[in-house]
Amino acid sequence: MDSNFQFPERQITQQHYENLAQAYHVRDNMDDLHASKINVLRGKQKQNLQNFMLKKEREIEQMERDCQKEMDSIDSDFNKQETEIRQEFEMKRSKLEARWRLQALIQKTRVERGTGLKHEALPDILAIEA
Repeated sequence: MDSNFQFPERQITQQHYENLAQAYHVRDNMDDLHASKINVLRGKQKQNLQNFMLKKEREIEQMERDCQKEMDSIDSDFNKQETEIRQEFEMKRSKLEARWRLQALIQKTRVERGTGLKHEALPDILAIEA
C-alpha cells in the first residue's frame, strides 16, 4: 500500500449514536421480550384450557340432565307397568275368590240337601300375598 494512502475519515453523527443505543437497547431487552411473548402465549393457552374445561363441564352437566330424564322416564314406565300388573293380579284374585265362594256355596248346598242339616256359611277364602 501506498504510504500516502489515508483512510477516509469517518463521520459519526448523533444519529449513529442513537442507532447504536437503540441496537443495544433491543439486544438488552430481547430476553425480556421473549419472556413477555412466552407469557402471552401461556396466558392464551391457560385461557383456552379454561374454556375447554368449562365446555366439558357443561357437556357433563347436560349429559347428567339427559341421563336423569331417561332414568325418570324409565321409572315412570316401570311404575306404570307395575300398576297395570298389580291391577291385573287384583282382578284375577277377585275373580278367583268369587269362584271359591261360589264353589263353597254350591258344596254347602249339596251337603245340606244330602244330609238335611243346615250348616253355617263358610268363612271367606282370601288369596293373600306371601
